[in-house]
This record gives sequence, C-alpha cells and structure tokens, in this order.
Amino acid sequence: MKRMIIFLMVSSFTFSFNGPLFAKDDSSGDLSPPEVVLDVLWVRPLGFIEIAFNSLFFVISLPVTVPLKKAMR
Repeated sequence: MKRMIIFLMVSSFTFSFNGPLFAKDDSSGDLSPPEVVLDVLWVRPLGFIEIAFNSLFFVISLPVTVPLKKAMR
C-alpha cells in the first residue's frame, strides 16, 4: 500500500509540470458578439449545472465515506 501511495505521489508530481507552453497572445481582451453569446447562453449554464451535479455526487458519497474514517488514520 505504501509503495502504491509513493508511486501515485511521484507520478502526479511528474505529470503536474507542463513545461513551456506557447499560446496565441490575445491581450486586447475584445470578444466578438458570438463569443459573448456563446459564453452567456451555453458555457456558463453548463458550468453551473456541473457544479450542482458534482455537489450531488459528493453528498451521495458521504454516507459511504463516513464509516471508512477509521481506516484513513
């Protein structure tokens, strides 16, 4: 079990570095009207739905994880 935890820690540490990333620098900040409409009508509502959905799974998992608290010490 200890070897698996060490492996997961080392692998997550290794994969957390992205190295140099290059993207198109659009520092003007001006968005086109279709981008604004897409953001307001599609992306943000999906984000709120995702937050609610993930919160629901967290609450559902609580009765399962509370009895396992002793095993985590």
